[in-house]
This record gives sequence, C-alpha cells and structure tokens, in this order.
Amino acid sequence: MAESVRGIVFHGLVSRKELVRLMCSAKICINPHDISQTPGNVFAFKIIEYLAAGAHVISTPMGPLEGEIESGMTYMPDNDLETVVAALKQVIRGATWRRTARQYVIDMYGPQSIAKKLEMLLQQASAYHCSEGKNGKC
Repeated sequence: MAESVRGIVFHGLVSRKELVRLMCSAKICINPHDISQTPGNVFAFKIIEYLAAGAHVISTPMGPLEGEIESGMTYMPDNDLETVVAALKQVIRGATWRRTARQYVIDMYGPQSIAKKLEMLLQQASAYHCSEGKNGKC
C-alpha cells in the first residue's frame, strides 16, 4: 500500500540485532491497541523496549504506570486511525517527542538491574527456606 510513498520503508522480517538498530534510530514509537475493560491487566513490554531505545511512545492507555515511565509517553484515547494521526501530529508539533524515559527504564529494567533484583530474590528465598527448617544443611 505504501510502496510509492516517499519516506515509508517496509523492512519485513528482520533479525533481533537489526530490530534493535531500527528502534534506536526512531524518535517516536506508537503502541496502538484495543483498550481493556479492566485497566491495568495489560502491559505491552514493547513500551519498555521503545523507551529504552530512546524513543518517545504514543500509546493507548493500559492502566497506571510509574510517573518516570509516563514522562516519556503521550496517551491517545483510542486506536482509531484519525486519533493516531492527530496524536502523532501533536507530538511532532509540540516537540513532545524530545521527552524520553530512556535512562530511568535502563536503570530499572536493564540487564544489570534485573540481575541484581533476581539475586536479591534468590537470597531472600534461600534465607526463608533455611529459617523455616526445610533444609537441615542451611
């Protein structure tokens, strides 16, 4: 549909490395989805990936997120084409796309942070297991 439209490129299926490169080159990423009847029961992890790549995210609401994450986002009320276009124009014209949450997301969800949190969880689980006398070798 867009083969003759200048500025639109369909990359097709790409490797993970190429996907990361493409996401890191984007200034704005869009996450349109159907709004859940129960806000907060859906979370698109791709938002974290978009933010970590340094992009501003336009998304339909999913429920409350940390304020630091929301600072890199713009919400649109639905995923209708006209709404997506209007939100994109608003973010470009207002230079809102410059607001990102890259550093916060990397600090909270990056590999080092996750590894540290997992290590703490394992230590707590081990300490609990030993304190309950479940293993005489603790």
